[in-house]
Amino acid sequence: MLIHQIVRSKLVSPAPGSLDSWLATAYDRLFELPDFPMSRILVAVDGARTLGILGLELKWVADARLICATVRVLAVDPAHDGGGIGSRLIRFAEGIAHINGYGLLHGAPGLERWGSGRRQGSLGCIEPRIGCFRNITPRLQMSCP
Repeated sequence: MLIHQIVRSKLVSPAPGSLDSWLATAYDRLFELPDFPMSRILVAVDGARTLGILGLELKWVADARLICATVRVLAVDPAHDGGGIGSRLIRFAEGIAHINGYGLLHGAPGLERWGSGRRQGSLGCIEPRIGCFRNITPRLQMSCP
């Protein structure tokens, strides 16, 4: 499995009925994201098959400092659910936030129970000195300032 990044402006609208229903729903939400550098789209693929997709919205201030990183879209192929694909996408998104100097990865409302609520962890904060940990972000803190 490979994870690669695409920008929203390069995302092509699929032909109706050409995508699995889980991916078609995710695509609709991805087109709502702003374009680069205000967002990133991460795609987990195995050969030509898309296994998972994550839409990350980034908020920057004028001095090119990242002030917020929010996962807006997270979808995994139900046939591969439970295989760690969503977790890998989250870790990749955490890395983008961390590289840009921001230590939290926020989840948009509704993503706190992604994967039908079966996940033990959730979107949380990272601390590179002690490793990555995932605490459930309180509802009041799920949106960026």
